[in-house]
Amino acid sequence: MVFTACDRRDAFGSCDLYYSMLMNGEWTMPVNMGHKVNSAAWDSQPTLSADGRTLIFASKRLGTLGGSDIFITQKDEKDAWTIPVNIGPTINTEGDDESPFLHPDGVTLYLRSNGRPGMGKHDLYFSKKNDTTDLYQTPVNLGYPINTYGDEGSLTVSLDGTMAYYASDSHPSDATKYNNLDIYSFELYEDARPKATTFIKGQVTDAITGKSVKAAITILDLKTKKVVFKIQTDEKGEFISGITVGKNYVCIAENKLYTYHAENFDLTDVKVFSKPYNLDIKLQPIPKKETIETTAPIILQNIFFNTGSADLLPESSQEIALISNMMSENKNISIQIIGHTDDVGNDADNQLLSEQRAKAVATAIIAKGISPARIQSIGKGETQPIAENTSDEGRRKNRRTEMLVKIQ
Repeated sequence: MVFTACDRRDAFGSCDLYYSMLMNGEWTMPVNMGHKVNSAAWDSQPTLSADGRTLIFASKRLGTLGGSDIFITQKDEKDAWTIPVNIGPTINTEGDDESPFLHPDGVTLYLRSNGRPGMGKHDLYFSKKNDTTDLYQTPVNLGYPINTYGDEGSLTVSLDGTMAYYASDSHPSDATKYNNLDIYSFELYEDARPKATTFIKGQVTDAITGKSVKAAITILDLKTKKVVFKIQTDEKGEFISGITVGKNYVCIAENKLYTYHAENFDLTDVKVFSKPYNLDIKLQPIPKKETIETTAPIILQNIFFNTGSADLLPESSQEIALISNMMSENKNISIQIIGHTDDVGNDADNQLLSEQRAKAVATAIIAKGISPARIQSIGKGETQPIAENTSDEGRRKNRRTEMLVKIQ
């Protein structure tokens, strides 16, 4: 949790940003976010991204375009916050730009401003990132009767994007002016809605011992291969984050003592947003000589071929890169790539196809600079199904590529 506190003894300015962690059911003592994030001026109204790696807030520090501006900071590779920068003139004006709220979709930003033509004093606006440039677009006024001639601010939006809540000193039905702020809610109209968002919750464990494992988690959009977010698990091997629905994703878990794990999960048809999508990730330890005989093959979920052929699809590049990186970091291991098919067609053709597909994967890894002496490829045809060949889903599972990791 990131929050604002004012006039504390350890403050750098009038109001500073602090954080507290929920650990073992209790909140830790608040900690000032430090001189890199806070300034000698007013720093307030923080909003944290769903993965905890982007912080947006309002500040009156040096470098503003007007009164108060919106600034942004992100965690670097060492999990340290970078020096905050002004989010720019597309969002900020010569007036006061405040109360940012970054929706868990990661692309829709809500704010209030008195530096733009509006209905009254501070009006509410929304801005969305451009899909191509990844930059926020010109804010759009939420309009009347949400905005009045009074002051509106502090808008937040539900996970599914349908409901909004905000504070105002004027009643939206008749614009009656009050001395204090009240909280109102309304159904957010379509154009102002963020992308519908749910959240994922994961647990990473050792596949052999069942003990928790700390790991680096990367979530990718399966179609575009764009990184959605990166996050570290906690000491219990757990992680949680918001994520937009309507897409297929890849979750990659990495720890240098284990073979990587890459798993697809489908959020194209989510109906309930308040329950997490759970990922149970089991990492296989990098094998030792005494355990090699018990090491299980790993299904390579992100190896794709053209139908009925051994031609690798471009979508396979991420998995190939993960394998080559793992082998580059662990010079003492070799791998065996195993091809499998379903039972459609004759046995001989399926055996040949499985061999060709396994070889195609091995060739792609060798092309990344891995010695051919460390890679073996074999085909098993249709002889080792892991599901019934009586349905499309069963046959899909049987058409698979596996990897067995060995110690040299």
